[in-house]
This record gives sequence, C-alpha cells and structure tokens, in this order.
Amino acid sequence: VCYLLQEMSSRNRSNPLFGASSRDKARRTEVELAERENNAEIDALSDQVALLKSITQDLNRDVEEQNLFLEKMGSGFAGAGQVIGKTMTSLDTMSRSGGTRFAILIIFAIVGTFLLFWWFTSKEKTINDPSIP
Repeated sequence: VCYLLQEMSSRNRSNPLFGASSRDKARRTEVELAERENNAEIDALSDQVALLKSITQDLNRDVEEQNLFLEKMGSGFAGAGQVIGKTMTSLDTMSRSGGTRFAILIIFAIVGTFLLFWWFTSKEKTINDPSIP
C-alpha cells in the first residue's frame, strides 16, 4: 500500500495536471495565458523598438547630409565673399582713377537698370491682363 501511495505521488509530481485539483489547473492555465500575453506584448514592444531604431537611423542620415550641405554652402559663401571683395577693390581702384566721370557712369547704369526692370514688369502686367491699357 505504501508503495502505491509513493508511486501515485511521484506520478503527480511528474505530470502536474494528473490528479491536480481544478483550482490548480485553472491557476496553471491562467499563468500560461498570462505568459502568452506577456510574450505577445514583448514581441510588439520589440517591433516598436525596431521601428524607432530605424527612424533614428534615418534622422541621423538626414542630419549628416544636411551638415554636408551646410558645409558646402559655407564654403560657397566664403568664395562669393572673396569675389565680392575683389570686385569692390577693383571698383574702388577704378573710381579713384576715373573720378567724377566714373561716379556719374555708375549712377546712370544703376538708374538705367532700374528703368529697364520697371519697363519689363509693366509690360508683363499688360500682357497678362488685357484690360490694362
């Protein structure tokens, strides 16, 4: 009889659902269900982390490209500044050598350019709106 009791208790330990009470079965089922839900949540979080990682890598790539673009623009502006500086030096040299005549020539060129732009813009308005005489 003792041998049979020991055999049944060892069977109960090896198979937890064999001979277990309905409360124990329900608890184990709840634990298994909770573990499955946790695993599903972990998988969902893992997917979100992967998405965030991808977004941050894209942002990093964009920032690096924009930094390169800004560096190129800065060097371009520096080059343009040098060209403008040379032009201003040349204009200063020419104005000193030409005197008043050069200043009058520059004024006429500026006024002529302004009038030319004004004429083109007024002509364009007339072409686009036939009601204007």
